[in-house]
Amino acid sequence: MSASYDASKELIRNELAARIRECLVLRDWNRMEHWARQWIQTEPKSVNGFKWLARASIGLKKHQKAAYAYGRVLDFESSNEEAQKFFTDYPSTLRQDTTTLQKVIRNDYKQVTNKQTTLSREELSMQTLTPESRRELAVKCLELADLYFQKELYAKAATTYKESFDWSPNQSSALGAARAYHQSQQSHHAVHFLRQAIEKQSQWIEGRLLLGKILFEIGQSGEAQRTWQAVLKIESDNKEALKFLRNLL
Repeated sequence: MSASYDASKELIRNELAARIRECLVLRDWNRMEHWARQWIQTEPKSVNGFKWLARASIGLKKHQKAAYAYGRVLDFESSNEEAQKFFTDYPSTLRQDTTTLQKVIRNDYKQVTNKQTTLSREELSMQTLTPESRRELAVKCLELADLYFQKELYAKAATTYKESFDWSPNQSSALGAARAYHQSQQSHHAVHFLRQAIEKQSQWIEGRLLLGKILFEIGQSGEAQRTWQAVLKIESDNKEALKFLRNLL
């Protein structure tokens, strides 16, 4: 496994931990449950995601789900005191049969399916809008996102910039989304978003410059160097890329 891959995994892990700490302070159990599931998807063989899923489930009074999560914790750490205490405090969860567990899983699946149906209807509505209407919505979202960014509400700014870009792709929204993601401790989203945009606009110098800067700031110097060198292949005398490379070397 490469060092850059390990660094990326560590970055994602730190950002998930930060998001969960925010939820803990706000006692936002629904969002905590969301981020715990993201952690489990990222590291299915780690105990951390299951611990936070269990804690969120207790906050939501979903003891059946907490029992499942703590059961997985014990699979990894058979002597885990927190999980053992839960089953001592809620002994009835040990007697839940398979039918009950299947019912919980079906309910989860039903909720996801309903969300997908709603999303499909929204997408259908979007497709009926004229290009002019889409551009108008993009401009309004961009203005709101700029305001959020000025007020240092970076997470809201990132979401709104992305919404502007979805309505009508434009470089201002793309750059704004990447900067806001980076400022809100979601740098992996910024990198992913910029790379996708660059794939569609291979000559986009400003996007490559920002991507290199973000990569450098999150410790991926090698990737940053290659990104700035790619700028020089497009524009050999680009002053900003040359400055970044001189500082790096």
